[in-house]
Amino acid sequence: MISKVRVVEFKLSKLESHPFGKSFVPDGATHLVIGTFPTTKSKWSYNFFYPNTTNKFWDTMAEIYWGGNWRTQLLKPRRQDNQSSKDDALHQRKLIAQNLKFGITDIIDMCFRENNTSKDEELFVCRYISILDILKANPSIKFLLLTGKSK
Repeated sequence: MISKVRVVEFKLSKLESHPFGKSFVPDGATHLVIGTFPTTKSKWSYNFFYPNTTNKFWDTMAEIYWGGNWRTQLLKPRRQDNQSSKDDALHQRKLIAQNLKFGITDIIDMCFRENNTSKDEELFVCRYISILDILKANPSIKFLLLTGKSK
């Protein structure tokens, strides 16, 4: 069976590197959440993994952490808010990860976006992040949770 091949031309100036470092893994983390790649920067509300407040990842983690009153606890800065609000939200998310003992990374380190979207299927990978290196550096991790999707 012959599969279709898509030919897409990219400009090198559009090459994106992962903006948040390779990973965030607090000491003693037992789980590693593996995403794909951050959303487009225009949708960020803070500079950390899952930065779009419409994404339900941090809502879910907050509900696990705080239970029923999570909505009153989780900071949700808007893109136009001051840097202090964004820094507080970032710090809060790191504390949630630390207390729930999970680390976060993405599988893609460098890529091009087709149509400037955040869809996984429109990311063209140039370089992957080494999950094995993260696991070797953090032997307490026993579980991997994959959040990305593909066709």
